[in-house]
Parts: sequence; C-alpha cells; structure tokens
Amino acid sequence: TVTAADNAQPLPNVTVRLYQTITSTSALATANTNASGIYQFNNLDPNTYYLRFTPSTSISPTWYYFEQYYGNVPTLLESTPITVPVSTTVTADAALDKGGVIRGVVTAEDTAQPLENTTVYLYTNRYGSASTSANTILGAYEFRQLPVGEVYLEFRTTQFLGSASRGYLSEFYNDQKALHLATPIPTTLNAPDTLISPALTR
Repeated sequence: TVTAADNAQPLPNVTVRLYQTITSTSALATANTNASGIYQFNNLDPNTYYLRFTPSTSISPTWYYFEQYYGNVPTLLESTPITVPVSTTVTADAALDKGGVIRGVVTAEDTAQPLENTTVYLYTNRYGSASTSANTILGAYEFRQLPVGEVYLEFRTTQFLGSASRGYLSEFYNDQKALHLATPIPTTLNAPDTLISPALTR
C-alpha cells in the first residue's frame, strides 16, 4: 500500500515500477495504485527486487508528493532490496513525502476582489532569476512539490490595455519593492500548506 507521509491516507494514481537490479535501465514490470493505494505484482520468480514509486503529476492529491524508491531514498542505487521467496506474498508499503506547498489568492486592496492577469514568480535565492511561475486563475495561484529550503515570491501585474491588474503595482513578498528585500518563505516536507494572499495597491 502507498500512503501519504503527512496524513497516512492512501495515494491512488501512483505508478510502481519493479526492477531486478540496482543498475537496471528499464522496469521489469509496472503497476498502478488503486483508490485504496494498493498495488500488486503477480507470478514473480523467487528473487531480489527493487521498487520505484512515481506519483501522477496531473491528478490531485497525488501531484503534491515526491517520487521515491523503496526505503524512502532518491535513487535506485540506494534502494532497499526486497527478497521474494518461493510461493510467498511479500508486503512492501511506502509512505511518500509531500513537498512544500505555497498557495493563495491575489486581490486588489481597494476592492478586496480577486485580481486576474497577475503572474506569481518563485525564486530560490534573492539574487537569481525566477525558477518557476504561475498565472492567477480568479486570483488564485499555487506552487507544489517544493523542496526543503527557502523561497521568495514576486507578484507581477500586467499593464496592457484591458488587463484586470492594469494600474496595480507589482510587489515582492512582503510588501517589498525588490527581490533582495523580500521576506523569505520557509518550505518543509509533510507540512500544512503555506497561505500567502497579497492585496496589491494602485
């Protein structure tokens, strides 16, 4: 059974790959977890095997979780071997780590309404380029699968004619004018979502 490390709930839509050696370049077999997080490989020869757990990146809630190999390690070389004896059912459970999640709703300070046409940029340091971005939908944005560390956010409005955010000022978190002044946002594994909802001014 594959579960979520943060809440012990079963995780559906996880692809489980079975390998016969730690140097394998392709899987011997593949299975997918069902709604109860259960997967199964049948008719295996007595041998030692290795497992890889890959969450779907297109379906919630699975898309919040990191891929791992059996033993909660990041590579096949580090994976814990699973020995399957003759005519024996072996259980190999896994609890997948949830990455950091930052989400919120960008609003207009003067109307308190969600602000469309705003792009949220995420930076991993104060002096680099943005590592990713998200466009607001009804003012809402979300970043997920963030590794442990610190990140910085910029809320950038769009000034083209007809844009809902035209006339509003861009800003960095928390009400800052430059990236190097932005307040860092810590990200950790298996933690509650971080909610950041700025109200932009004109």
